[in-house]
Amino acid sequence: MKNLTQSIAIIALTVGSIGLANAQSDFVAGNNSADTEICITAAEGNRLKLLKTLQDTGMSKRYVAEKIQCNELSFVDFVEQYGKNVDKINNFITNGKYSENIIVANVAAR
Repeated sequence: MKNLTQSIAIIALTVGSIGLANAQSDFVAGNNSADTEICITAAEGNRLKLLKTLQDTGMSKRYVAEKIQCNELSFVDFVEQYGKNVDKINNFITNGKYSENIIVANVAAR
């Protein structure tokens, strides 16, 4: 009986630690800038909320994909590293030109 109790306790601790290890970070805005709001919204992984945030800030998806930096990472790299629904968010922001290995972007001179 003692071995059974110990086994259950070990399993419970292991499962609990795995849950903590897989938990994603909650982001806290360092300022109230539009860039920060877009980065945090993107990391949350909700495309509709990101679209609304883009509309509220007046930024285009192209501008965000090419110019916005989040924690000193490009927008796409930030979402890859910290975000939820990575493929959906990055495909949305790059108009379907995102894949995990490469971003096909037309960075033509303006």
